[in-house]
Amino acid sequence: MPGGDEPHYLVITQSLLYDGDLKIENNHQRGDYRAYYGGDLPPHVDHGAAATAQIMLDPRARPAWRSCCRPSPSAAIAASSSS
Repeated sequence: MPGGDEPHYLVITQSLLYDGDLKIENNHQRGDYRAYYGGDLPPHVDHGAAATAQIMLDPRARPAWRSCCRPSPSAAIAASSSS
């Protein structure tokens, strides 16, 4: 079973491969990680400064979930699997 940040990188990879984006909320809601991770996987989410500003302008806003982990390794895997 993957541990540490590895399952979070795998969620990013799944999002890139299946959804074509870096928005991981729907991947967590579907439980995509259950194929390789036992139990619930709390998301590593960073809404960033732009999302914070959006919330300040509109408190009802729901910014997209974006992982705290850098997407570079996941992008490399997704690119190599699509070749």
